[in-house]
Order: sequence, then C-alpha cells, then structure tokens
Amino acid sequence: MKDASVPNRSRRQWEAEAKVRVSKGESGSVVESDFVKQGLESQSAKAIVDEAIAGARSRATGLLIGSAAFVGPGLLVTVASYSAATSTPYGGTYWIWYGPIVTGGIGGTCRAGATSEHPPIAVETMGNGVEQSDRTRLR
Repeated sequence: MKDASVPNRSRRQWEAEAKVRVSKGESGSVVESDFVKQGLESQSAKAIVDEAIAGARSRATGLLIGSAAFVGPGLLVTVASYSAATSTPYGGTYWIWYGPIVTGGIGGTCRAGATSEHPPIAVETMGNGVEQSDRTRLR
C-alpha cells in the first residue's frame, strides 16, 4: 500500500514541496497529479495539496489584516481631521497620516512578494536614524 512516504520521501518532504509549488502559483490540481505520477496515493496527494492551499490562504488573510491595521487608522485620522478642518468657516489644521498608509501598503506589497527563496529583509533601526539589516555593519 502506498502512503505519504513513497518513494523514499517523508510526508514532510511532500508537504514542503506542495507548499513551495502552491506559493509560486501552481495549480493545486497540477501539483496533485504530479504527486500521483511520482507514486503518492491519490488521497494522500489531495490531502497534502489541500493543506498547502489552506496555509497559503491563511497567510494571505493575515497579510491583508495586518496591512489594513496600518492603512485603516491612517485613512481614518486623515479624513476625520480634514472634515473637522473644513467644517469651520475659517478653515483649520488637519493631519495627513501618510506614514501608516504607506507602511501598510508597502508592508503588504513586500510580504506578498516574499517566498521561501526570497524571504523579506529584516531592517533594524539603530536609534541614530541609520537603518541596517545587520548590526555588525555599524562597527
């Protein structure tokens, strides 16, 4: 009987390959049929690919929520302060919170393009206004 360890591959290896291929945009049915051709049982292949697709959807949902957490308040403060400023006959001061709006947009765009081959770069602010991805570069 064939299972997720055929041929000489563990279930984790099948799952890792499915995750990479799905994240690169390959169709689940194509990945599943390739796995079956390589000797994996049809039900196991379907389960593994379905898990990979569910994981990709979960990451995308988290990304959307994280980006909206920045963009939403930025837009809310901008619109509310502008509305308050224009409601008086003499005008007023309003804030344009472009920082959170841009941060949410860039964060969503950068993370959406990140794959296991090209992970996002961690940038660290050193407190002196210099941003470095590696602390040793400042020494």
